[in-house]
Order: sequence, then C-alpha cells, then structure tokens
Amino acid sequence: MSFPAARRLADGSGMAAVVAANVQTIRRVPFTRPTLMRVLVGSKQLFGPYGAQTAGAAQLIAVPAGAEIDLTNAPDARTGRYAAVFIEIGPELLRQFRAVHGVALAELLSRSASPQLILPADAAFEVSWQALQAGWEQDAADSLLSHHLHGVLLALLLAGHGHALFQPAAAPLAEQVRLLLQLDPAYAWTGEEIAQRLHRSAATLRRQLAAEGAGFRELLEAVRMSHGLGLVQSSNRPIGEIANASGYDSASKFTTRFRERFGVTPSALRESQQA
Repeated sequence: MSFPAARRLADGSGMAAVVAANVQTIRRVPFTRPTLMRVLVGSKQLFGPYGAQTAGAAQLIAVPAGAEIDLTNAPDARTGRYAAVFIEIGPELLRQFRAVHGVALAELLSRSASPQLILPADAAFEVSWQALQAGWEQDAADSLLSHHLHGVLLALLLAGHGHALFQPAAAPLAEQVRLLLQLDPAYAWTGEEIAQRLHRSAATLRRQLAAEGAGFRELLEAVRMSHGLGLVQSSNRPIGEIANASGYDSASKFTTRFRERFGVTPSALRESQQA
C-alpha cells in the first residue's frame, strides 16, 4: 500500500500517512493541533484522559489540540499491514471555518458534554473525504486541498460530530505559544523571545503559563518531539537530518529524548514500518 508524500498546506494544515508491518506502541504522543486520523488497515488503540478506545478500519479519530495520548498501532491479522492517515487542522483553516460556521459550531459545542474521539463516517463525509484524498494523490494545489478539507470538517459538523476538533483550546496562552513554536521547531527559541512576540514580559509569560499548568520548556519539547515523530513516520530522511530539523544538534541527543518521550527509538519505530 502506497501513499502520496506528506503535505503541509499554506493554511497550516498537514497531511501524512503512516504504515507499519509490526505492532507499534508509542507513549505520550503530543497533539499540538486538532488532528483527524483515519485507520485504513488494522486498528489503533488510544489510552489517555478519555479512557481506552479502539478504532478499526475506516473509522475516524478526532483528537483536540493539547492532548497527550498513548497509541498502539496493530496490523491487520490477515494482511499483516497497518495504515492510517493523519490530518492536522491548520490555525488559518480553523479560523476561517469558525468565521463561516460560528452559529452551528456554537450549537454543537453547547450540547456536547465531552469530546468523542471515535467518530462515525456517514455518506456525506465519504464524499468529502474521497475528494480530499483524490486531490492529495494528484498533488493538487494547496487552495484546492484546503477547500476539500473544509468540506470534510463541514460534513462532520452537519452530522453533529467533531467536538474535539472544534473546541477552543483549554489553555489559550499555551496554544498561542505552541503556534509560534510550530512556525520553526528547529529555531533556538527562548522564553524571552516568545514573551516579546506575545507582548508580555518573560516573568508574566512564566506566571501565566504556570497558571495553565504549562511551561515554556515543556511546550518546546512537545512541539519538537511531535515534529520529529511525524518525520520519522512519514519520510525516509536520515535520523540525523530529522534531529536537526527538530531542533537537536545531534542524532544521539535526539534519539535519547525520543526514547524517553515515546518509549521507542526512532530507528526501532522506523523498522516496525518495514514489511
């Protein structure tokens, strides 16, 4: 099973596929943006603040920004393969979507007691999804892919689903910091520079983040590790190159932090993807 190359759209959204030939268990996966996942072959187990849940083939998973979840990807017993598609919802697309569909979103959020991670896929969703997938496979322009992704989100909204994707961030300042860090995970960010960009003093930034249960260093590491995990799973780039792109000056340091974070080394995770 082959997939198009990972894409990052102009609106900040990201699209990537993950395949595996062996069971993958990855701890503490940080979701720095609202993320929609679709299991195509095999199954995915999720363990975290929403309890233990399992998604099978063709099922949807919606994860809110800021969540941290343990994942297990299990190949199909018959084919010996696992495959899933990941779509990060970009901040600009989400802003535009909220501006157009604000009334319907407010109604959805008002009646949803808690986020449902496993979502059904109705006929309207399938139409939008197939258009998005075809555009991705044909290397369509960013604007067209954004249009199709907007359609996917609208199909979920009209069906009364997707609370986890649309809900405002529980920690607004931490979300603003994450968005800045995601602009360039490899950059040598400092708390002082982030504070300046957010028109605060460094002391005020630390105090306000602490009130949200967050810290600058923890947010920076989560963003860098999330970026590195995505590159390990969806590209063939050398580990040293991925380390540099994720803000680490050596492959060994990146590997150590990766193993501490996810419970597996980058090389072992990549090997589990091979047939």
